[in-house]
Formats: sequence, structure tokens, C-alpha cells
Amino acid sequence: MTVYSPPRQAAPIIRVNVPRARAAPKAKRRSHRRASSGGGGQLKDRMTKAAIGGAVVGYIEKSGIAFPTVPMLGRAGSLALAAYFLGGKSPGVMQDVAIGAAVIAGYELAKDGKISGDED
Repeated sequence: MTVYSPPRQAAPIIRVNVPRARAAPKAKRRSHRRASSGGGGQLKDRMTKAAIGGAVVGYIEKSGIAFPTVPMLGRAGSLALAAYFLGGKSPGVMQDVAIGAAVIAGYELAKDGKISGDED
């Protein structure tokens, strides 16, 4: 006798999600800012410091403080030179005074042909 058996069902398909090897994370894009050609804040800062330096030089000249002058440099040029060497490379009030005094010395030289305090 032949026994009939129904066909066997296929085994169920089980899907398993296997994590893939992790790829390197994408680098974040950094925003690149363009350098401003005008230097807006820097220019205002430098002008203010030069004005403060000039005011200090004006105060020193007005108060009549005895300050030795170097020949050909006059009072403002001597102040600029002294402030330059006293200030060193660190920014500060002495550097501002040096810039202000140098500007005043250049102005006086161009205007009168001599710097005030330069006794011939």
C-alpha cells in the first residue's frame, strides 16, 4: 500500500538585520568666512587708540613737564621714541602714546619744517 503524504512545507524565511561595518562619519562642513577688506572694528579701535595717544602727548606738552629732547626729533619725536622703547612689543598705552606722538611729529615737520621743541 502506498501512503500518500502531503508535500512538505518550506522552512519559514527569517530575516535578521545584521549591522554593517560602520563607515567613517561624514566630516562636518565648516563655514568659511571671508576676511573683510575694511577691517571695520579694527580701524575704529586703532583710531581711538591713536587719539588717546595724541591726547596724552598734548597733556604732557600742556602741563610743561620737563622732558629732554633729542636733536632733530623735537619734543614729540622724543616722546614717540621714549614711548616706543618703554612700551616694548606688548600693546598698551605706551604703544598708543608712541603712535600718537609720531603722528604729531610728522604733522609738525610737514607743516612748519621743524618739530616743536627742537631748538637750533
